[in-house]
Amino acid sequence: ANIGAAQLREADGLDLARRAVDALEADGLIVHLNPLQEAVQPEGDRDWRGVLALIAGAARSVGVPIVAKEVGAGLSASVACALVEAGVAVIDVAGA
Repeated sequence: ANIGAAQLREADGLDLARRAVDALEADGLIVHLNPLQEAVQPEGDRDWRGVLALIAGAARSVGVPIVAKEVGAGLSASVACALVEAGVAVIDVAGA
């Protein structure tokens, strides 16, 4: 299953993540992180406040490993460490 980190900020974001995992009988949930892409899109989501806490909530509640996938700009070591501390099992930076 796959969800954008910005989608987790929606009112039903964690529920949406759980439903996606359940509907697909997924073995994991990929949360894609794309703030640079969102920043340059006219309709992009620019408010990323609270996303780390929501990722931590997903890690506690969806029942499958969380994969954080950065799409295009890479991750700093401090962000990678924060994601692991939040419960992320895998960090995918392929192509970054």
